Amino acid sequence: MIRLAAPTFDAADRERIDAILDSGMLVQGANVAHFESQLTAYIGAPTLAVSSGTSALHLAVLALDLDPGTEVIVPAFTWPSTAHVIVQAGLTPRFVDVDLDTFACTADGVEAAIGEATGAILPVHLFGVPAPIAAICALADAHGLAVIEDAACAIGCEVDGRALGAWGDLGCFSFHPRKVITTGEGGAVSATDDELHARVESLRNHGQVRGQDGTTFEYAGLNYRLTEIGGALGIGEMERLDGILARRRALGALYLDGLASEPRVRVPGGYRDPAANFQAFCVEVDPDHREAIMTGLRDRDVQCTFGTYAVTDQPVYIDRFDVDPMAFPNARRLARRLLALPLHPGMSDDDVATVVSTLGEVLDAVGLG
Repeated sequence: MIRLAAPTFDAADRERIDAILDSGMLVQGANVAHFESQLTAYIGAPTLAVSSGTSALHLAVLALDLDPGTEVIVPAFTWPSTAHVIVQAGLTPRFVDVDLDTFACTADGVEAAIGEATGAILPVHLFGVPAPIAAICALADAHGLAVIEDAACAIGCEVDGRALGAWGDLGCFSFHPRKVITTGEGGAVSATDDELHARVESLRNHGQVRGQDGTTFEYAGLNYRLTEIGGALGIGEMERLDGILARRRALGALYLDGLASEPRVRVPGGYRDPAANFQAFCVEVDPDHREAIMTGLRDRDVQCTFGTYAVTDQPVYIDRFDVDPMAFPNARRLARRLLALPLHPGMSDDDVATVVSTLGEVLDAVGLG
């Protein structure tokens, strides 16, 4: 079986976890602090570890303290959490369509969506392919808007020498098992502003603020802390990160070469961006045959799945915000066509060749020869 994703751990990870179990200190201790210091150094902005990528996004949106109903611009094609946290914060998502090669909202699309009610922009670096972050941040500066980067998939990506997640006011990362590094469930929030950093730190821990006169609660906060076990796993993952990224990029290059002459799939051009980290490798296939293709691959011991969702197709946004799904044709196309193939550092070069050849066999079998 060639797995879709497969995190790997070593003896040092197990030793750290055994020490945690022996200590009885299970939440927000020395391991989390160490992990946070590694993230801060790597990303280049003060970074706080939290319980998931979704909680990272939620904290970032809450930290902006926007007025109820304020619009936040967000791509129509993304994991639904990116939009859900906007709603959970009492704000209004303003969807924009995405580019077929980068999966991201374009600067032109963002600019057209900016209005009097706009308070923030929330671009997504989906599948580890960078959004046009420099242009988006320039627009935000020109209009006095905040930027939250959904960098859930994008640790290790840099644009113009700056890490993704350190371009906007806030950056959000996910450490789910399918991401580049994992803490089981887990995430992180980076902040380029000291006040926002302090607000996120308080909000993740019930809204506590510690001062000379003791602890007070200045915000209606949440419990979004990371466990010590998660922190311990993160420490090892950060130590391996450069090797993980190098292997992912090497495997991605093999896929690009292997599929270059396969006319029955479209490989999005964003994967040729040198900054892409290949968190996931997705290709477009015939939407009428995608389910059959996935079944055929799985029957041949190749795990696979769809890309992600057109959030604008989902009932919560159609019913509650009167969203017209047909206004986002690229998001709808990608949601119906993308197929995610296996890619993780445990794969061999031969595994990629097997996936490519098996995909060809399945395309033949479903009548696309």
